[in-house]
Amino acid sequence: MIEQYNLFPTTIWRASMIDALMKEGISLEDLEKGANEIKKTYKNINKSGRNSYQSGDLNFDKTPEVIQKLVALITYCINAVYQQHWENELIVLNTWLNINGQHSYNLRHTHPQSIMAGVFYIKTTKKHPPLSIEEYDLNAFNRQSTGFLKDENSQSEVVTTRHNFKPTVGDAYFFPAYVPHMVEENKTKEDRISISFNLVTRLLPFLNET
Repeated sequence: MIEQYNLFPTTIWRASMIDALMKEGISLEDLEKGANEIKKTYKNINKSGRNSYQSGDLNFDKTPEVIQKLVALITYCINAVYQQHWENELIVLNTWLNINGQHSYNLRHTHPQSIMAGVFYIKTTKKHPPLSIEEYDLNAFNRQSTGFLKDENSQSEVVTTRHNFKPTVGDAYFFPAYVPHMVEENKTKEDRISISFNLVTRLLPFLNET
């Protein structure tokens, strides 16, 4: 008899926040207006983005109120999950706006100095490229060194080193900050608008100094 144990999984969380937004009186139209206000206020500071707009870190007090409410709601949602497994709470370290127009893309990257990272989709379509999550580099190397995958196993979550998520409007994805991720080229003429964020725990020493 042979038994198989798939140990040490990497968890990716997806939250559909449409109902929560409605309860808080937050509309997608207002979020898009808030995003456009940010674009007018903040110059483009590309991080992982190429041919795209990224606002750089938002000054929360000067951010449109509707975006402030969104970030607070996201933080509450993430902590509802986090506190099921870990003690204490997560707080937002920084957040920024992304607008991916035609031909824009995001390089493969991670979010150092954070515990959790994530993204919320204000505007997206089925034709937009997926959010690609990849396995941590060392694990991916070791897994790929095992051998060449058979075609029928190439997309299995047990053995693949990449998984693609097709987000819909109102979706939030969050994951450990060390997880590599990327977005391929937007070949449509429609903008994708999202808010990205990093979270840390209140227990970090540099946060307790203030």
